[in-house]
Amino acid sequence: MKKQCLRLSILFIVINFCTLAKDCSFIDTKVRLPKEISTYLDIAEVSSGKYRDNASYLSESEEISKGDNRKVKDSESPSYLDASGLLYITFDNGKSMKCTGNLTDTVLNRSSKILTSAEHCFVYKDESGRRNYRVKIKSITWSTYTKDGELIRRSAQVLKTSRRSDTALLKLDQEVPFSKIKPFLFLGDFEDGEIGDILELYEESATLAGFSSDSYKGRSGRNLTYTEDLSYDKFKRGVDSANRSITEVSATSYGGASGGALTMSLSDTSNEDLELYENNGQRIFLGVTGSVRGLGQDESTYYISNSNIGAPETNVIGFKDFFNDGYLKYFTLNE
Repeated sequence: MKKQCLRLSILFIVINFCTLAKDCSFIDTKVRLPKEISTYLDIAEVSSGKYRDNASYLSESEEISKGDNRKVKDSESPSYLDASGLLYITFDNGKSMKCTGNLTDTVLNRSSKILTSAEHCFVYKDESGRRNYRVKIKSITWSTYTKDGELIRRSAQVLKTSRRSDTALLKLDQEVPFSKIKPFLFLGDFEDGEIGDILELYEESATLAGFSSDSYKGRSGRNLTYTEDLSYDKFKRGVDSANRSITEVSATSYGGASGGALTMSLSDTSNEDLELYENNGQRIFLGVTGSVRGLGQDESTYYISNSNIGAPETNVIGFKDFFNDGYLKYFTLNE
């Protein structure tokens, strides 16, 4: 009994210390979020180790692993995952951030140098989490390993961002040959469709991929992790903390996964229906990861691993926001 009391006392001390200390990188405890907390958390903000002092987190590995169906990209993984690469962003104050960017195009079977990502990845945040636009980007590097083990690395620059929709488009300094990586397809056919409805209509499934910085599977952002076989019933419409329309996906993400691609598989029948008769294995781009949120009321909880916040629900910024913000014209740079 004394041992149990001692352990409980130590647990409370750890909780209180980590809640107050800004530099505490890991909370070794399991706590449910209070019912009244329904805050959405910005993945780019937490990818650098920032978490909110007024929130509680679940950090026991056996609990976090429940329902986490992510796989780790390896030599046996599908080659289409090569199009999602790691973005390493450095700022002129010496700080850095990791996110995810995706090789994307609007034309079938064409080499690309255009990346899709999320806007908040490219804005520096101070210690309080506030955006600081006076801190400029010094450099951006995009890198990915192909299924054959080849490292492809490119410098990148921002072409266009939208804070309103949290979308971003980047250009690489050199195109990536189609023979090396097949870009995701950004189709105008879906301009008025919802993600879940599209998946149900074509009877296809989706994959969500990103460089989550958790220690369990992401290995601090070194591994690309992905959740595949996401059927239409795993998606529902919602809004984020900025009242932006998003799609909620039942898939786990952590800090660093921001900008990661949600893509749709294409069977021969779907390729025919979409008149993609010459498709050579490209997937449809459906959106990018924007933020995470906990589940429900009683079950609401956020995860923390390796000082990075995650959750079993991911908010995806849909392809329609890229349409609405006029991104299509930039793909002419691939001509």
